[in-house]
Amino acid sequence: MMRSSSRLAFVLDQKQRVTRWSSQARDLLGFTERETLGQPCYDLFLCRNWEGQAIGCRSCPLFSRSLKGKLGQDTILLRRKDGHWASFLTTLSPFSPDSGASVYLQPLASLDLPTLE
Repeated sequence: MMRSSSRLAFVLDQKQRVTRWSSQARDLLGFTERETLGQPCYDLFLCRNWEGQAIGCRSCPLFSRSLKGKLGQDTILLRRKDGHWASFLTTLSPFSPDSGASVYLQPLASLDLPTLE
């Protein structure tokens, strides 16, 4: 169940490419729709866990759960367009061949973590 403060941010296809980008995602992350459509999410956001380890990759644990038809949820750090990091409770819907995987973001805090490269 989505919390009321979670926002549908974007939708991913089977190869983790952004196929839909919302105005809420633009407000949260700073990227325009034109900059994101067709791009792999792991190249855009450089996702990290709380320990600073890269998790945004082709073998992303959240996306792997989604592909298996399960809800994926975790607190992760995403790099915004301005280079700053923001933390989100991130939820991925179970993947559907027709509609992809919907990504919901609940903002937690903005961070300035220059050591995360």
